[in-house]
Amino acid sequence: GRPFSLPAGPVLLTLRAGFDARNFDTVAMRRGITTDVSLRRNNSNAAFNLEVPLVERGTGTLGLIGDFSINGNMGFTDVSDVGMLIEYGAGLRWSPAKSLSFSASLTGDENAPSLSQLGNPQTLTPNIAYFDFQTGQSRFIDVLSGGNPLLLAEKRLDWIFRLDWQPKF
Repeated sequence: GRPFSLPAGPVLLTLRAGFDARNFDTVAMRRGITTDVSLRRNNSNAAFNLEVPLVERGTGTLGLIGDFSINGNMGFTDVSDVGMLIEYGAGLRWSPAKSLSFSASLTGDENAPSLSQLGNPQTLTPNIAYFDFQTGQSRFIDVLSGGNPLLLAEKRLDWIFRLDWQPKF
């Protein structure tokens, strides 16, 4: 919505909240060994996004530089089997002309491993043919596959710089 206006235009605010639950039940049988897996995950989340116009093209002395705005966002997700995860961002947008704009933004977030990455049953498969490209040798190895309950949340940080130009033909 638009909670209020500034001389350069309306401030834009977006709010979000949600909840979801996931259940994963499976029984696997391999080489006479039965593995029963039951995984549960609840996610509750809330976030906001705010866009604040600071300068409007053609309004006042600063209006000569064009449109200029800032934005920011923050979100929280509580994942029952991982803990609290955060997402955030901030940015600047400058448009010196109607057909040209520049923006810079920073975004960061944390993402939980999937239920299967955490809880799939571990299986040891012996004598898998393996070729080592570095040494040029082949050999047989034992491969352990499946989930890892010790995995941590992934963390990501991105800088984004953008130039948009719409030529008029």
